Amino acid sequence: MRLDQKDSNLHLPVFDSPPPPPSYDELIRINGYPHLDNKAEFSLSEKAGDVMSGRGLCVLPMASHTIDSLDEVLRTTSFHGYPVVTTEEEMLVVGFIGRQVLQRVLDKARLNPRVTGATRCYFAVDASVPRDLAYIDLSPWLDQSPIQIVEITPLDRVIDIRNSLHHFIFSCVLLYLLVP
Repeated sequence: MRLDQKDSNLHLPVFDSPPPPPSYDELIRINGYPHLDNKAEFSLSEKAGDVMSGRGLCVLPMASHTIDSLDEVLRTTSFHGYPVVTTEEEMLVVGFIGRQVLQRVLDKARLNPRVTGATRCYFAVDASVPRDLAYIDLSPWLDQSPIQIVEITPLDRVIDIRNSLHHFIFSCVLLYLLVP
């Protein structure tokens, strides 16, 4: 066969076209999830606090929950996880627990006949926990070192941090500065 420009039936591949997106990128797009392309360059002037909102913030204090109250949190919110804080007054972040992990632990705990809806749940067990009553120790499932980003962090730095973590679970807790 002779190759010339007059042959209209000849289709040569185009090698300089962009490759198709990876399958996980396509699934993210199809499902409508937010996606940051880790190959894209960003030059942003915003700070993390400019794009984040504290509305509807749901934190879990280390020691003030029961099985029923945690079920209520799971039932009434749709977050993928929850920051765990010392107290709601102090708001010092001590860890993060994912929604699915928390749900699985609570489901498994209910299999124990000593566990009721009033059973206390703790994210850290110390000497102040009463040993004579049944309680759930959630500390083994607590991510005790979530990445924390303050509100003044440049947004392009936040994107760099996210991109450098690749496929690791990225838990970001935005700490708001209290302005008197």
